Amino acid sequence: MALTIVVRWDNAGHTLLPEPGLPAGAAEPIELEVGDATLSPIERKAGFRKYRTEATSGTVELRAKFTVSLGAVKGASRTFTGMTVDTSGETHTVLDIEQSFNITDGGSKLEGVKQSKYDNKVHPLIDRKALKSAQGGVTPIHLFTDFVDITPFWKAYAAAFSYYESNKTGNVDLVALGRTNGEPKIWFAHIPPKLKGGGAASMGCVIFYRPSSYSYSKIDELHDMWPLARHLLKPKEAGLFFEKDSIAPLSSVSTPAENKIAYFIRSGIEHALEAVEKKVLLLQPWPSGTSFGGTRGAFAPNLWQDAVWPAFRLLWSIQAIKRPRSVVTGLAGFSSGGAAMWKALENNASKICDVYAFDCEQTEKYQNIIQKWFKSGKTAYDHQLFMVGQYEEWNGKRWQGPMTTNRAIRLALTTHYGDPKLTSVLALPDSVDSWDLDPNICDNPYWLHATQHRTWLIEAELKEARHQFSMFGGYVTHKRPATVTFLHRFLRDSWNFT
Repeated sequence: MALTIVVRWDNAGHTLLPEPGLPAGAAEPIELEVGDATLSPIERKAGFRKYRTEATSGTVELRAKFTVSLGAVKGASRTFTGMTVDTSGETHTVLDIEQSFNITDGGSKLEGVKQSKYDNKVHPLIDRKALKSAQGGVTPIHLFTDFVDITPFWKAYAAAFSYYESNKTGNVDLVALGRTNGEPKIWFAHIPPKLKGGGAASMGCVIFYRPSSYSYSKIDELHDMWPLARHLLKPKEAGLFFEKDSIAPLSSVSTPAENKIAYFIRSGIEHALEAVEKKVLLLQPWPSGTSFGGTRGAFAPNLWQDAVWPAFRLLWSIQAIKRPRSVVTGLAGFSSGGAAMWKALENNASKICDVYAFDCEQTEKYQNIIQKWFKSGKTAYDHQLFMVGQYEEWNGKRWQGPMTTNRAIRLALTTHYGDPKLTSVLALPDSVDSWDLDPNICDNPYWLHATQHRTWLIEAELKEARHQFSMFGGYVTHKRPATVTFLHRFLRDSWNFT
């Protein structure tokens, strides 16, 4: 009996999955060998190859290699003076799958050979269920191609990437992912040391929805590392005004572009991920402007199946992480990213264990959804909801703004469970006094430190300062022991992430 082998892959025709004719001049991505002979497909179409062999024993070697060529880009950072991109084009392999199969059952089936580097499993991007469904002399090989590794492209096309590399501390790895089955087109994985190496582990994932950034429509255009770097990097004592753990006075700002980031302080995400020493990574969809995508976006239903697990599977395949035994998922959002985060919670409530909200927009709109999700746990401690919010001034009068909604949600939940000390729900800070500039009133020394140049802070600027501090919330760099950011605290105190 002749053995028929059908190789197919998802999202055929995508820019990041080139094949002959898509686009013109692209190399053939699939190579199949039986013994010393290379098989030619008897049928070929987009994302599909069919082969036939008369061999009744021996091995079949599969190589699936997608190499992408993208265009020239030249330009300067939108936010960081002096940081430029100038490349005549880039060619990189984004996906490379090698797998051996034994021919079994007298030449009617294939059986994948386990690989030690994948903890004695077949390649993570090969669908084992499809292999087991072989019948009638036909073996299907289904390749998972929902994400690919575009890190070399990001390094080439993102202005200020060298700045990030030179300022980076610690051992958290950054991997840029290209999504082929939805939006946004670019995602980032931030991987702490506890997830690296061999073996297997139960893991956690926090999806972080950041505020709006610049708009983009493709990979090969001018991108900017600075909006990403300022959340990832840890503050330092000496340096430029946006590198410190305090907000610099406007007089230190030299250009209009820098004026826009005068209130920004580094958030220290990488340090938090490493310092908590847990097996949890941060997955970050990179919005185009304010958009996280549409019906297949980063807030759509089936987020775990369509994005989280495919991302972990790709990271395992390139050996950036151990083999994931399981993945529990939380959500985090800051500022305008809250709108997408709350929508993601509404659409994926059954898959979410923790939510971390940093002065998020639209919390009031979704407060019933938030409470419904929290109450869906079997106990008051199955889920964790940690929120930070600021107050605002209106017509010269202080009102609590986002703090009001956060505290109302906490009150509703503590009342529901009859536990005023419910530690699985936090609404920080505890009082508007924590936002005061008077050291005799304020109970948060870190806020006083961050606003030490307060003589120039008028109310409009204070609103932005409080907003940025809501994501930051820690680090007095010259004091020991170091304080922790809100994210660090939330991850540390979570019992869902281990």
